[in-house]
Amino acid sequence: MNVVIDTSAWIEYLSGGGYADEIESIIQDPDNTVLVPAIVLAEIRSVVERKVGRDDAESAVAYIRENFPVVELTEDLAVRAGELHAKLRQKQKDISLADCIIMAHAEQLRARVVTLDRHFRLWKDSVILGD
Repeated sequence: MNVVIDTSAWIEYLSGGGYADEIESIIQDPDNTVLVPAIVLAEIRSVVERKVGRDDAESAVAYIRENFPVVELTEDLAVRAGELHAKLRQKQKDISLADCIIMAHAEQLRARVVTLDRHFRLWKDSVILGD
């Protein structure tokens, strides 16, 4: 199964949070193919650098880039993400465009999203840890 690990889940995993073991089992499952939307790298870089520091942010991004395929944002995906954002903002006013970009990637890849982010309740193929 294709799996997209959302930024919140990557942060949880990389920091050794309470769901790290569960995320590890998803990542290590030989039946899963973990794919990383490029926007997730941007979010990880930002969050880790602000909270922990530049060196840790560089290490986190390098680890993901070296171990998992990164999926680029195409023009068609960008347009689809904008469409999702417009639609989902009617239901959840604070959903981010970044989350909708991740959803558009998941849709195209036929992937399940693993996350701690409750905004993904709006996405049919998501596993929300702690929910």
